[in-house]
Parts: sequence; structure tokens; C-alpha cells
Amino acid sequence: RHMFTALCLAALDPARRTVELANAGVCPPMLRRGGEVTELESPGPSLPLGAFPATAYGSREVALEPGDVLVLFTDGMPEAPDRAGAEYGYDALRAFLAALPAETLTAAAIRQALVDEIARFARGSRRQDDMTLVVVKAL
Repeated sequence: RHMFTALCLAALDPARRTVELANAGVCPPMLRRGGEVTELESPGPSLPLGAFPATAYGSREVALEPGDVLVLFTDGMPEAPDRAGAEYGYDALRAFLAALPAETLTAAAIRQALVDEIARFARGSRRQDDMTLVVVKAL
């Protein structure tokens, strides 16, 4: 049986204030800097591990500034459906993250706000996919 798995590897270097990212089939992480949110695409293919033999994955290094918020997540978040079947969406996730008062929130509080926002949108609808979420805030 052919098996594969998705992976986003994030190596934080607090001394250098950087994160190195390599992505294999997971949503591109989002970086909130000030009021702007950008997706952090990795160079090269972003296929899940094991999808094709001998795939060479690239990585990118991102400098982190004080107050930056890095959000790593699986597609279960933006693809969470409401009761009518409409998905939350990547644009809504970016807009919500941009509007958060992240300057006054901890990483844990930002994570909880994102979880609460998806739950509010879904309003008890049946979950279609797993959801994984990691939030890092640079101090």
C-alpha cells in the first residue's frame, strides 16, 4: 500500500531570532507582522512525504521581529464547515489574524482566539477533518 504523510518542519533559533521552514503538504504557515499577514511558502515542491520517491524539499529562513506571530496549521482550520457546508476559508483566517490585538496577547491567547473563532463559525457542525494549530510569538 502506498502511504504518505504531511509535514511542516519549523526549526526555531531563538539566539538568531529566525525560523527555518520546510513544508511537505501542509498549509503554508502565516506570519503576522504588525497588522499584515503573509503566507510563508517554502521553495520547491510541497507534496506530502512519500507521495513521490526522491522528492527534494526546500526550506526558507525567516527573520523574526519582536511581536511577530507565526501560525502553523492544518487544512482542517480554513476548511472547517458551517452548518450549511460553507468553509471558513483562508481569507477569513488571514483577516481574523490580522485584526487580533496580538500586541497585547500571549501565544496561548492567540491560539485560543483562533480555536474559538473556528468554533463560532462552525456553530456545532460536524467536524470533517482534524485540526492542528501551533502559535509562536516572538518577544
